[in-house]
Amino acid sequence: MATTGMRPNKSGKELGLHVFYSLMLFVVVIIGTYAIASPYWLNVGYGSKGLLSSCSNRSDINTCERYTVDQLKNEIPTEWRGAAGTFAFGLFIIWLSFFVSLVTCCCLQAATKPQRFLIPVACLFIGVGVVLFAAGFGDDFVTSICPGAKNFDKGGSCSFGDAGAAAIVSVVLGFIASFISCCVKPAEESFA
Repeated sequence: MATTGMRPNKSGKELGLHVFYSLMLFVVVIIGTYAIASPYWLNVGYGSKGLLSSCSNRSDINTCERYTVDQLKNEIPTEWRGAAGTFAFGLFIIWLSFFVSLVTCCCLQAATKPQRFLIPVACLFIGVGVVLFAAGFGDDFVTSICPGAKNFDKGGSCSFGDAGAAAIVSVVLGFIASFISCCVKPAEESFA
């Protein structure tokens, strides 16, 4: 299809696929944001522990509070701090890709190509964050609240919370979105 001095626009299938891809990224970032902000990573008796906060009573949100800087430096396992950092970095990349995908739906469409490589890398960072969280189970902080816990084993007295499951879902959906991004073409390629 020839264009007469006008920039080609997406339409039909290409636009629908791009919108679906953008929605998929939005779902990934919402689930990932819930996961990192949630204190429900590790259920401990009536309470729970997360990457950035904890609750003394899981059923009462008013008992939840963020870790203090002193707690982060002295009590929280180094692996959990690393998990929070890598998870946040991967989530930042996916948030950025989401905003770029919104812009590339209508204009600056050549910016679609770099996302194909960024999203799998971001998902790897989030996945590394999940693995680092489990690696921190052997820390004194965790073994004091979960007797018998060791690296990659939470022990019998603790259970995984729904935030960890949400993190894994965000990784899986992120990889699916990265496969979809391979099908999303800039408008210039659609008309070539």
